[in-house]
Amino acid sequence: MTTTALTEEENSEDISKRRTTKSRTAEFARRHFSALSVLLLIAAVAVAAVFAYLWSDGRASARAADDRRAAVIQAGREFAAATVSYDYRKLDAFFEDLQARSGGGVRSDYTASRPMLTQALTSLQTISTGTVETVAITDGSGDIADLYVQLSTGIKTKDHPDPIPGRSVIHLELVHRDGRWLVDQLDTYLSPTAQPAK
Repeated sequence: MTTTALTEEENSEDISKRRTTKSRTAEFARRHFSALSVLLLIAAVAVAAVFAYLWSDGRASARAADDRRAAVIQAGREFAAATVSYDYRKLDAFFEDLQARSGGGVRSDYTASRPMLTQALTSLQTISTGTVETVAITDGSGDIADLYVQLSTGIKTKDHPDPIPGRSVIHLELVHRDGRWLVDQLDTYLSPTAQPAK
């Protein structure tokens, strides 16, 4: 009986050890599972944050590109309209406006040609009005933009009091300086539809 009692006692200890080991294993698994769950949750939040940042950064970049394009078009549109809208009685304001919107060689050209143009436009009593029809950007990377502006014009002089219609295309190269888009290069092309006065 003593042997049997020892065996039962040993059995009882063995069962107790197995229960303890099982509960320790279960506790270990629970702790590690909880820690692993927390780590996975942190990783998921981090990945979501990175994707949200990249997505919003991409949207911000696209918005910035759209804003830049709109600013280039606006500056080109305003300059082109100003070049074909003048009145011989207000030429000082006309030249000052063009010089404020231009830089480099274009500003120098307007400064150099101002006396001759003032004399010619005043003697002919020239009044010109212009309307921008279309604007097309052909290159717009970085701080330089290249665009074409199509204009319709009406020019009248003392000899031709009725406006003479015309069309032209102006090629502009704009440069971004000091927070503004300035015209740095200008080429004008007359449209084949422009008709001389008869």
